[in-house]
Amino acid sequence: MAQEIINVGLIPNDRTGDPIRTALIKINNNFTELFATDVDTTDSYTVGDTPNQVIFQTPADTLTQARFQINSSNPLTQDNQNITLSASVVHSTETVGFTAYGTVFNGTPVTRYNMDIVGGNVRILCNPLTTATLRHFVACQITYVGSAAAGLAMAVDGYPAGTVLTTENGLILSTE
Repeated sequence: MAQEIINVGLIPNDRTGDPIRTALIKINNNFTELFATDVDTTDSYTVGDTPNQVIFQTPADTLTQARFQINSSNPLTQDNQNITLSASVVHSTETVGFTAYGTVFNGTPVTRYNMDIVGGNVRILCNPLTTATLRHFVACQITYVGSAAAGLAMAVDGYPAGTVLTTENGLILSTE
């Protein structure tokens, strides 16, 4: 969804801006987009060249689509690489499809990547190309369908409460 901009008119009180109801609907729609996204960063390490070492995992039932940016590096050398993985989970949460792109190498490549779903979790796997201990910095943006697990239920006219927007940890939102 694209961000919805509230028309505030040309000058205060010129009656050319959005009515209050329209403005509040746009605000709710923007919050729905915001709260349906989780952004996270994490560090993990792989030791040796054993294949399929897990460097990140997240529950498959909350992931609809995601983008992962990974920097893998060998702390003993200048060798490192950056890659972006774009992933989506099919409704059965049994398989994950992904595309890897935007790979940038500095020095020698250090690992290859794969993804799977095991035990209800989407996992990013590394297949190191060296026996050295590698550091993997993972930044991810995960979007999901449905309401958040916890929080204060909110609704837009015509939608049941809690199906459009919830807040994290029961935070209360108010308007002026």
